[in-house]
Parts: sequence; C-alpha cells; structure tokens
Amino acid sequence: MTRFSPAMGSRRRYRGHCSLSPPTSARSQSRAIFLPGLLLAVAGWSVWALLARHRQLRAGIAGVNAAVVGILAAALYNPVWLGAVHDWADVAVAAGALLLLQTQRVPPLVVVVSCAAASIVRALA
Repeated sequence: MTRFSPAMGSRRRYRGHCSLSPPTSARSQSRAIFLPGLLLAVAGWSVWALLARHRQLRAGIAGVNAAVVGILAAALYNPVWLGAVHDWADVAVAAGALLLLQTQRVPPLVVVVSCAAASIVRALA
C-alpha cells in the first residue's frame, strides 16, 4: 500500500532515496496544502480593505452574504431538518440544544452527547 505524497511519481522512480521522516513529511505536506489559501488571504486583505471603503460595494457584499446564509439555511432544512425532526419531541430536543449552546455556554460535545442520549431514550421508550 502506498501512502500519499505530492512527489509520488519521483518516489516510485527512486525508491529508498526519500530522506524525510514521516512526521517531517506530514508537516511539509500540510504546509503545502494550506499555504495557497493563506497567501490568497494575505494578498486579498488590501483589496478587501479597498472594497470596504465604498458604500455601494459594501451593500453588494452584504447582499452576497445574505444569499449565502439563505443557501445554508436551505441546505440545513431539506436534508437535516426533514430527515431528523419527525414530531414535537424532536423540536423540543433541538430547541433545548440551541438554548444550551446560546445561553448557558455548555460545550458543544456535551450538547451532542446529551442529544444522542435523549434520542436513545426516546427510541427505547
């Protein structure tokens, strides 16, 4: 079984000549994956600051953000809400989880485990 490497072709040709240890190779591959996005973010910062000065462009960006939120809400509703919420008890569990996250600052892992426990109890009852 071969492991992932960006230089897969050269490694196959010259087996045994790779001087990187697996942790070093993993670090360099992680940097190679995330570096382009970081460079785009750094380069785009000045352009973003320039665009933010214009009122009409800010309004257009706000409209794009609203459209993205609408698409995400539709993606949440169709497969997630329709597939998981079947009656009022499910609505109560979802609302309780939201309240715990928003008002009580309960860690998300605790909320997920408590929702899973509530669904198991409901399934066994």
